[in-house]
Amino acid sequence: MKSLTSTPQQRGLTIGMLARVRIATALQIATVTTENRVGDGYVRRALRDLETLGFVGHGKSGRHNVYHLTRAGQQAVLESGDIPIRPTAATGEKAIAAGLAKHGLAVTETLVNWNATLMDWDVEVAHPIDKMRSVISDAVLYRPNRGAEVEFVEVDRFTMSMSRLVEKLYAYEAYSEASYQEGGERGLIGIRRSRWQQRYPRSQSFPVVRLVLDNGDEEALNRRAARLERRIRGIGIRIDYAPLPMLQRLPYDQWEWRSIGCPDDQVARLAA
Repeated sequence: MKSLTSTPQQRGLTIGMLARVRIATALQIATVTTENRVGDGYVRRALRDLETLGFVGHGKSGRHNVYHLTRAGQQAVLESGDIPIRPTAATGEKAIAAGLAKHGLAVTETLVNWNATLMDWDVEVAHPIDKMRSVISDAVLYRPNRGAEVEFVEVDRFTMSMSRLVEKLYAYEAYSEASYQEGGERGLIGIRRSRWQQRYPRSQSFPVVRLVLDNGDEEALNRRAARLERRIRGIGIRIDYAPLPMLQRLPYDQWEWRSIGCPDDQVARLAA
């Protein structure tokens, strides 16, 4: 076997990040795993070694290499027990092959710029509404905010039609209203329980949906948000949006989220 040129620590950090975000460029990995964001040279060596070991693969998005874990890499992470990973999680390889890498990289870029550790995130999380429907969050941030233990994150790159984006946001509203029948004793009908509170029992209110808009300048993205707000007027959940260029340009403590959904106090009144 070809001799390895990276350190075990850098290989571990690299494979760990890919386990959390699904796909990433070398520079995105370096931004998180190297001190002071020193560049991607160390990471590229680690990625070459991990590919030699069969734990990482890559595809292309434009001129960039896009890296993902292989099934062997996922199994190695799962067996280590160091990093939570769903056994059935997609590797990211099919998304790259299907031309969806730019969306996945925008999700990764959002997570990289957020003031949260990667261990606080999960990506592509399915939330069942009923037997036929579910809403799949691009990412979920496990951090209490506004009385909820998580935040939902959606990234839109202008590639989804306005109607499809509206439909997905209303699917979140449907999830906020979904319930199930809890079985009663001795054949009696049980009480109805909220599906989202079953999933997130420490939440007092439905989590906010953070909508990140990408693939345009800030002015164009703000205009898209204004059109979207008109389409979802009256929705019963909190939706805040921000342009990704702003998240990249400003430090986290200067980010500005604008509400285009139901304000917190109105959400509380609707839920009462």
